Amino acid sequence: MPNGFGAVRIRFRGNAVTGITFGGKPSPGEPPEEIAHAVGQLRDYFDGWLTSFDVETIMPGGFAGDVMATVSRIPYGETESYSGLAAALGRPGAARAVGNACARNPVPVIVPCHRVVRSDGSVGGFAAGVGMKERLLALEKGISLR
Repeated sequence: MPNGFGAVRIRFRGNAVTGITFGGKPSPGEPPEEIAHAVGQLRDYFDGWLTSFDVETIMPGGFAGDVMATVSRIPYGETESYSGLAAALGRPGAARAVGNACARNPVPVIVPCHRVVRSDGSVGGFAAGVGMKERLLALEKGISLR
């Protein structure tokens, strides 16, 4: 987002947002309106009310940007394999590169890399941890893990 705050990190404990960090430093005062909007949408997502985000993001260029754009089109509650994404991008041998791009996703959940799984259907890795990936997938399928 062109707000001068740089990277945005949102921390969670369970389903609750516990903090927001901009550019690696705590934000002074109230967050900009677009950040407050993103946090509100994240809360709605975790409450089960929101299935897609209306948040402006700045994505990397090149192959990683292509991966993020393709991941953004995976429907709520569905998954795609790393190799399936690589094939869709015209690079069928690039499943590992897809995984690396997903691992560097600057806005997980909003760009739903948790919906990318291994070819055998197992969850694979996730920057926020496999447990969080499993929770996100369960949330989207309406399964309670509590």
